[in-house]
Amino acid sequence: MRKAPSLLAGLAIVLLLAVVASLGIGFAFFQSYVPDRHLAFWTIFGVGLAVGTVSSVHAASSRFLFVRLCAMCVGVLCFWVGLLFASDKFYRVWQASPNASDEAYSDSAPAGVLVLGWLPAIVFVTVVILLTFCARWLLRAFTRKTPPAPPVIDS
Repeated sequence: MRKAPSLLAGLAIVLLLAVVASLGIGFAFFQSYVPDRHLAFWTIFGVGLAVGTVSSVHAASSRFLFVRLCAMCVGVLCFWVGLLFASDKFYRVWQASPNASDEAYSDSAPAGVLVLGWLPAIVFVTVVILLTFCARWLLRAFTRKTPPAPPVIDS
C-alpha cells in the first residue's frame, strides 16, 4: 500500500515530462520567424536535451523498474525527437535565408537522425544515469555518519 503513491508520483512525472517536451518542441518548431539557423537548432534541441536529462535523472532515482523503464524511454525519445526536429529546422531556416549556399540544400542530416538518432540518445541517457548513480554513491559515502566509539569503562 505504501508503494502506490510513490509509483503514481513517478508515473505522473514521466507523463508531465513527455507533455512538456511535446509542447516545447512543438512551439519552437512551428515558429514562423527564426533569425538564425543555430538559434533554431539549439532552441529545439535544448528542450529535448533538458527533458531527456531530467527524465534520465528520474530514471536513476526511481525505485520501481516500470517507472525506470518509462523514464528511460521518455529520455531517449525526447533526445531523439529533439535532435530530429532541430536538424530539420536548422536546414529549413538555412534554406530560407537569402543567398543560401549549395550545402543548405543537401539536407540528408535529418534523414540520418531519423534512422540512427536513437544511438546517441541511448548513449546520452546511459551516461546521465551512470553519472547520477555515481553522484548518489559519492553523496552517501561522504555524508555517512560513523557510529560513536563505545565508552571506555575503567575497572
